[in-house]
Amino acid sequence: RLVFIAEHFNVYSEDIFRWIHFIRFPGIASKGLIFGGLLASILYFRRRKQNIWIYLDLAVLPLLYVWFLAQTACMINGCVEASGFKMPAGFVLLGFKDMVRPVNLYYLMTILFQIYIFKYLKKIKFEDVLTIKSDDDKSRNKPRHGIVFLIFIILYFISGLILENFLANTLYLMNVSLKLVFNLAGLLISLFLLNQKLSIKYLRENYRQIIDKLKKGTKDV
Repeated sequence: RLVFIAEHFNVYSEDIFRWIHFIRFPGIASKGLIFGGLLASILYFRRRKQNIWIYLDLAVLPLLYVWFLAQTACMINGCVEASGFKMPAGFVLLGFKDMVRPVNLYYLMTILFQIYIFKYLKKIKFEDVLTIKSDDDKSRNKPRHGIVFLIFIILYFISGLILENFLANTLYLMNVSLKLVFNLAGLLISLFLLNQKLSIKYLRENYRQIIDKLKKGTKDV
């Protein structure tokens, strides 16, 4: 909720009543839900000394289904009421006037595409496809858990960077939207973590084997 308020601070301003009145002033940012849930999961699994990445990979499809339902509800009851909609800059330059854009519908199409992609990755066991057996380094023989979740997070922030350009009335600092700042920061952090787990050097050295395993997995499916 606080992330949503920050992104639309010009609407909520210093009026605390608007912050807590969900009926008259609805809105929850999915970024806050994801980061809050991720932080709670990290603390929980670290305490239990379990590999959190395994569970995050398993959570991707359920998260997409919940996100789909949330966007459907938003499209029906206007839970992004704090933001107006606007035409892309390119359309404005061509002479089109600002008009309402169905941003929630765009999100629904994006989510459906991602559900299809991640169902496919689950079927071919993508974390195993990326694992190249090595006799020299036994630590590399473990499945690369966490890659699927990081791909999901990267696609999430890319979707935000593209689709939230259709939204107006967000808080700007030095002509930069906080939505842009949050999405860009999340994308950079996700790319950094992905590089830690799956470096370009590793892909360059093993891309032939990975492609062969990917083809084999596709045939099995």
